[in-house]
Amino acid sequence: MSVSLLFAGVIAARVGLWSFDLTVTQLIQENVIESERGVINGVQNSMNYLLDLLHFIMVILAPNPEAFGLLVIISVSFVAMGHIMYFGFAFKSLGSRLFLCCSPEQKEETVDSPSLPTTV
Repeated sequence: MSVSLLFAGVIAARVGLWSFDLTVTQLIQENVIESERGVINGVQNSMNYLLDLLHFIMVILAPNPEAFGLLVIISVSFVAMGHIMYFGFAFKSLGSRLFLCCSPEQKEETVDSPSLPTTV
């Protein structure tokens, strides 16, 4: 049972990582000028490698099982920082429309579209 839960957790984490990576790639393609994409991708890859190196350094400096809780807290804080930074980006981009369930364009389409007849 524990091995199957471990595999399920690893698989779920990988699926989440891949879907997040696809989302970031799509956002970059939609919002960055084509001539600047190489620079943005280079900085993104550099940051990925830097944080991967930081991960390896933390594991080397705290190899004892007693330090695992501290590593988990550090990891969760980095993930929370990522969420806060993305929320800040979304708030700066969308402003007061951040918490709307749909965009104003979708509302206009539903209002302007004629309804289907109810009788056959």
